[in-house]
Amino acid sequence: MSRLSDIINSRIDFPDVNTWVDFGTGNGKTVKDMNWDKTAKHKIAIDKFPQLFGDDWKNINEIDLILNNKWDLFTSFDSIEHLTKIEGEILLKKIDPWFKYKLFFTPRGFLQQDETTHPELIKENPWQKHISGWDENDFNRFGYTSIILSNFHYPLGLNKYFDAIISYKID
Repeated sequence: MSRLSDIINSRIDFPDVNTWVDFGTGNGKTVKDMNWDKTAKHKIAIDKFPQLFGDDWKNINEIDLILNNKWDLFTSFDSIEHLTKIEGEILLKKIDPWFKYKLFFTPRGFLQQDETTHPELIKENPWQKHISGWDENDFNRFGYTSIILSNFHYPLGLNKYFDAIISYKID
């Protein structure tokens, strides 16, 4: 288990998660450590740069393909910062009516991740570039509750700690 999954699994309870959509899943390492991976029967991973990480997950590349049904859980771990602020706010509005539980994890504020700080990462996957920064007020305006994780991120190459945010909403 990771520090993040330990924190989320112990502090946030979303009961009865049968359907789960994860946005920006990447290699699936984070979702595999979440309690819901064991309980959800229908799981969809959305990623522009999909990687196969488990037979029990269906992979797609656009969220609009699934916004025709109600779902239990939407998660996004380290992904909203890869969108512009406007695109991120559109995503928050777009998912709101379709999901009972919503959870985002992101650096607090702008954490530089680009060709200068992480050239190999960006070369391998250009979607990894950070183009926006988020704080708890950005999520709270949309009715989310936020948890601040002080000094949680320590990106290689930047040599200092950064705060992170877990923001969640229950409808």
